[in-house]
Amino acid sequence: MYHARGDVKVAVSNLMDRGGRYGESKWASLQAGEKVLKAAISLSGATYGHTHDLDKLCRALTDTGIQFDAARQIAAIQCTPGIRYGDEACSREEALAAHHASLELVNILSAAGARFTPGMGG
Repeated sequence: MYHARGDVKVAVSNLMDRGGRYGESKWASLQAGEKVLKAAISLSGATYGHTHDLDKLCRALTDTGIQFDAARQIAAIQCTPGIRYGDEACSREEALAAHHASLELVNILSAAGARFTPGMGG
């Protein structure tokens, strides 16, 4: 979770950058969401593979017994690594939506029973 918080900071920084680094912001939001899902999976006692596929991570978390609906958030966040290099278009609005969705994901997982604790991650 500590690293996810760092990704949130990077997402905001890139979103606010005058250079329009929206793709990099969205990628950082994906990284934050990915790390939050992986933390929830680990805290449930399960394991996960190396992936940037948030749907796959959601299925792994659901397999632990945690039931939640984050389809809208996942759709807003998911992107390819090429977004960092302009291979995938990303507007300011899309980057902001991804950022908001990554924060909403934490709340959704907490409400569903993810074993996050207050202050987790420093």
